[in-house]
Amino acid sequence: SARVIGADPATDLAVLKSEGPDLPALTFGDSDALALGEGVVAIGFSPLLPNPPNAHEAEVLRLVVSAVPGDGRRADFIQTNADLHPGDSGGPLLNLCGEVVGINTSLVYSRRGSQTVLASSIAINRAKPVLEELVSKGKMAKPWIGATVHAIAPGFVGGRDLPMAEGLMVTGVASGSPAAQAGIDNGDIIIAADGFPLTLPSELLRVISGHKIGDKMRLTIVSPDGNERNVNVILAEMP
Repeated sequence: SARVIGADPATDLAVLKSEGPDLPALTFGDSDALALGEGVVAIGFSPLLPNPPNAHEAEVLRLVVSAVPGDGRRADFIQTNADLHPGDSGGPLLNLCGEVVGINTSLVYSRRGSQTVLASSIAINRAKPVLEELVSKGKMAKPWIGATVHAIAPGFVGGRDLPMAEGLMVTGVASGSPAAQAGIDNGDIIIAADGFPLTLPSELLRVISGHKIGDKMRLTIVSPDGNERNVNVILAEMP
């Protein structure tokens, strides 16, 4: 038996505590040290396997790393060639030294049917700070600016003329939020955060998550009339 210490739905992580003498434990490895083509091992528990010899047996799979943390826009994930099945989420991804380098979390299927074409695991270096804060506080306090944004895409603005072809359009600002206090308004387009160009909301979230509550973040904004300005936003804790 175990009890929940804390959970963070945004990262799909939780900490459980189980009492007992001499419980075995795995050690954490360094997910940033993984290389493309490196062999890894996934351990899962899937009762959904076709005709399993025992529906309660774990499965152990030898996989190959196909994308490493920081590769493209999947900076927080390890991608492997996928033999995982639904129900394997939450199992560890191990390097060949037996160290945990990831937590299996999601699958993507081909359009041909139910064949798995790739699997993602949360990089353990990304998970550790979340787990440590869940242990110490029972929750994950996140920095927040209080603005809803959408990527500019064809058809998104209904043919309106925009001063920028790409960026993040602000479509909502919470009252009293850091964004509101910084003078950000609906219709503004955020084109960079701390100097990093933005084309997807996930890129803005990644910059925000690299800060702590109370930090100052610089946003480059183009207003609807085409004027560009830099504003400093003091990050607050997400309600």
